[in-house]
Amino acid sequence: MTIYQPIKPMSRLERFTDWCRDTWGVDAPEFATTMVLAFMLPVVLGLAVVVQL
Repeated sequence: MTIYQPIKPMSRLERFTDWCRDTWGVDAPEFATTMVLAFMLPVVLGLAVVVQL
C-alpha cells in the first residue's frame, strides 16, 4: 500500500528562500529555486525508477 503525500512546492520554496535569507542574508529566489531543483532532481529520478519497477 502506497502512502501518497501531496507536495507543496511553493510553501517549501518560500520556506527555503526564508532560510537562505536568514542564514546567508541572500534574498535570491533564483538561487533558492536552483538549489531546490538540484536537490529534488535525484529524488524525482529515484522515485521514477521505483515506480517503473
